Amino acid sequence: MWAKRSSPIYWLQLIVILLFLCMLLEPNQSNAETSLVTADFSSLGSTFNPKALSADGSVIAGGDGTSVIVRQADGTFVTLPAAASSVGGISGDGTIVVGTTSALFPPVRAFWWTSATGLNTLAPVSGHTTSHAEAISSNGNIVVGHSSGTGAIEAVKWDLRTNTITELGYLSNSGPLFISRAYAVNADGTVIVGESTTSSSELRAFRWTQATGMISLGDVAGGSTRSKATSVSSDGSVVVGDYYLGLSSR
Repeated sequence: MWAKRSSPIYWLQLIVILLFLCMLLEPNQSNAETSLVTADFSSLGSTFNPKALSADGSVIAGGDGTSVIVRQADGTFVTLPAAASSVGGISGDGTIVVGTTSALFPPVRAFWWTSATGLNTLAPVSGHTTSHAEAISSNGNIVVGHSSGTGAIEAVKWDLRTNTITELGYLSNSGPLFISRAYAVNADGTVIVGESTTSSSELRAFRWTQATGMISLGDVAGGSTRSKATSVSSDGSVVVGDYYLGLSSR
């Protein structure tokens, strides 16, 4: 039973209710604090940049611009062979790291690495000279990136199970520019996203599957001159990225 508004009891009741509501809405600080885990990279210097991590966060791969370093689940660090210069991604279980070798150790190649096999390079498309790895599926089977040659850059995928490369093509085969790059892949390696040139030489975000091939994800209102897909959900149903409007990226 509520007291009359003119009564002090009314205001006391109101204050108690407001305090109760504040307690319900207040974030659980103790849970937020206990979920925060830090990793000490101080021994690697100030230029070390973590780039990729395993599904449970226990394995982290990154670099300092000249070398690739992996923080293993037990907290120890492994420096990959000198040829490795940049990280593209890491498998869900943390056992496989992919990236690209340095131009100081030509030819530039996409690579995959495990502690058991060491550094393994991934060849470009026949006739091309360089290859670059940007990501690996969570199950560790499919590596995606691009292959480059004279007058062309093409999105590709490598299947580590069969040691084969697949060309993903372009949104348009009529040119005049032939550029496509794959930036991300879903958990089982069946959906790949990136960017590709169109017949008007504009870059557009794409989504690729074996069944559909490369499909443009379109444009945005306002006349964007470029769009790029940079990540995809585990099941491949959601794609995110950015677009350019004039000189601005969004």
